Amino acid sequence: VAWIADAVVFAIMTWVLTLSAWTAATPGSATILLQLAAWPWLTGLTYYFVLEGCWSASLGKRLMGLRVTSRASTGWWPRIGLRSAVFHMPLVIPAILLVAATKGSTAPSVVYTANAAPNGWTWNAPPDALLTLLLTILMFSTARRRNGWTGVHELLSGTRVVQRNVLPSATSAAP
Repeated sequence: VAWIADAVVFAIMTWVLTLSAWTAATPGSATILLQLAAWPWLTGLTYYFVLEGCWSASLGKRLMGLRVTSRASTGWWPRIGLRSAVFHMPLVIPAILLVAATKGSTAPSVVYTANAAPNGWTWNAPPDALLTLLLTILMFSTARRRNGWTGVHELLSGTRVVQRNVLPSATSAAP
């Protein structure tokens, strides 16, 4: 649920930045693809890096009473940087491939065709979306009950999301 709250916030941020890049870009420019492909992961990376680095929680985590922690006493910023970078790899890799696929083109476009299956069903999803989905699944392939549902980004950075310490209320104390 925390991720959904965060996704809404940085979706709005991404929309505003993408709209500004789109209006400022020269029509037919090859750089517009790079600008548009960069905003989703760059916005998310910055959002998590700043909020989790400064306050140990994004807005969604704070709303749900969660925070990011590490057992190591040093290297907080590099850990958060690595955590954020690895977490956003499912968005970065397809963006890089998309830009590389159109290198040298003056009017970039990625064309895909979905051929109808013999039974009439058609799968009509862009290849970059399928790659993002696959990479996201791989990101959480390490999550097991025995390791506390730890994702690849947490294993590599040595961080964990935990319940924020909450003081017991006076009404719950026994007389």
